[in-house]
Amino acid sequence: MRQIRKSQEPLISVIMPTYNHERFIGKAIESALNQTYKNLDLIIIDNYSADDTEKIVVSYKDDRISYLKFRNNGIIAVSRNYGIKHSHGEYIAFLDSDDIWHKEKLEKQLLHFGASEIIGVASDAVLVSETPYYRKDNLARSKRGYIDYKYRDILNLNRIITSSLIIRREALDRAGLFDEDKNFSFIEDWELWLRMARYGSFRVLENPLLTYFVSRKRGYQSFVVSKNCLIILDRQVNLGYAKYEDIMEPKALIHLAIARNLLEFDQQQSRKYYMKALKSTSSIAGKVKSCAGLLISFFPGYLRKIILLILYKGDRLLFSIRKWCGGL
Repeated sequence: MRQIRKSQEPLISVIMPTYNHERFIGKAIESALNQTYKNLDLIIIDNYSADDTEKIVVSYKDDRISYLKFRNNGIIAVSRNYGIKHSHGEYIAFLDSDDIWHKEKLEKQLLHFGASEIIGVASDAVLVSETPYYRKDNLARSKRGYIDYKYRDILNLNRIITSSLIIRREALDRAGLFDEDKNFSFIEDWELWLRMARYGSFRVLENPLLTYFVSRKRGYQSFVVSKNCLIILDRQVNLGYAKYEDIMEPKALIHLAIARNLLEFDQQQSRKYYMKALKSTSSIAGKVKSCAGLLISFFPGYLRKIILLILYKGDRLLFSIRKWCGGL
């Protein structure tokens, strides 16, 4: 077993699950090892990759790396929990094997743990997306250079990118590990942040300290993930953490996401969810999007794609103008 370094600086354990990421993992590893903050260990949990992932990992001769092979049966939360159980850091950081950290990320984030109510520090990111139907949002733009998110904020919308986050180990021990239910795949992070946020706040820094790869989850997969988000919201009410009226607006946003995902292959079901969003949202923007989606669902397929692309590009342009003018 690798010897744990002794230092007056707190140890940060970096958890990196991976599977068949030979194209990306080298840059991810280097971005961790080349941090200006040096007292870290990197725990790589490989789900028995069939490519050259192992060859790349073992080529790095750095005693801060631990390489573990572990079969997670397709549930990334299982790998993350396995890595956490084999870690010793006072702080836990997460880095997916296709993402890249800015070299000063850890150093800058640690400065914000002086406030006892802060249980985790994340950051904005430079996003690389596989799909044109995506707009980069500002996660933490403010005069202070960061925004603190509490339970209700995270209930409404998850603005914490896992690969950007460092958390206090004691807060994780109190809340528990990632839920390993397969139904929560792709959203297991949000479910954990909600549990943790009952004990403190997450601070998200405005500086983009991460380059984050956004995978192309479209169609049925996105539909299933979005429906499972509704389960998490209902669970918050059943556990007494939130009231039913607290989850109405988050549900409307999820219904919009489901409707958009169904728009490409089941227009009738898409209309059903646009109507649900229209009924549950109280925001003007939500009502406009619901009505626009309903209208577009009646257009032929080729015309729907053209209109959606125009709307997304227009939305990006308006967002850029607001950002240039100093608004959120």
